[in-house]
Amino acid sequence: MQSARIIVGILLLAALSACGVVNLAYNNAPTAVAYVVDDWFDLTGPQRAWLKPRIERLIDWHRASELPTYRKLLNDAHEQVARPVAVENIDAFYGQGRLAAERLAEKAMPDMVSFLQLLEPQQIAFLERKLATDNAKLAKEMKLTLEERRRKRVERYVDRFEGWLGRLSPEQLTVLRARVEEMPFSEELRLADRKRWQAGFVALLQNKVDAAVLASELRVLLLSPEQRRAEEYRAKWERQQQLATRLTAELLQLATPKQKQAVQRKLSGYADDVGSLLKS
Repeated sequence: MQSARIIVGILLLAALSACGVVNLAYNNAPTAVAYVVDDWFDLTGPQRAWLKPRIERLIDWHRASELPTYRKLLNDAHEQVARPVAVENIDAFYGQGRLAAERLAEKAMPDMVSFLQLLEPQQIAFLERKLATDNAKLAKEMKLTLEERRRKRVERYVDRFEGWLGRLSPEQLTVLRARVEEMPFSEELRLADRKRWQAGFVALLQNKVDAAVLASELRVLLLSPEQRRAEEYRAKWERQQQLATRLTAELLQLATPKQKQAVQRKLSGYADDVGSLLKS
């Protein structure tokens, strides 16, 4: 759901973007977030006015309280790359990222709840139409054959890792293709889960539940969506995550000194970007 993406988007703007416009993007986050929320809920003027100062306060808190943690996390990762990297190291890195997202969600929760309680029936209907349109696009994309999906998945992973390491060696490509081949296909299950999630969220809005219930449900929907996934999809999703983590560790274990330096440069760039945000 887009509420979760907004939270994660703010997080990534701060910690995971090394482009030269990070300061501009982060400092204009209130406007950008309001634009995205408007795209999903067709905000009224008073709602925009209500939302703006609350997003600004969240960004101020995030800059002061969270960015130092991100910088340390990135610097620690920089040092780890120079040493042998194991699956446990990758898991620990992602675990810290999840904790950061949870802290941000908890900080934003009271205002998220208050905002969602402001929505009018026509805005909830607007959201439903938006979700249906996006789901139709996803369903259309899933008409590819399994072989086409497999090829595109390999291409995505190659692009992702070469963006960090530079050109992969033949041995690294062999490992990558083997791991990707092991990954289960779950697109249909993912779409079904997405629709289930969306239906639950829309029902919360339509039923006008009280603030405590809404906050409790949002914590599950945003931070622990796997709790309510169908067993088959959850098993496949967990298997894919495990294989992706294993692949990351294996490629780093096979990395040349030049490739490790490329990863470290990128991590240093991220840490420098976060540092510049702390100073601005």
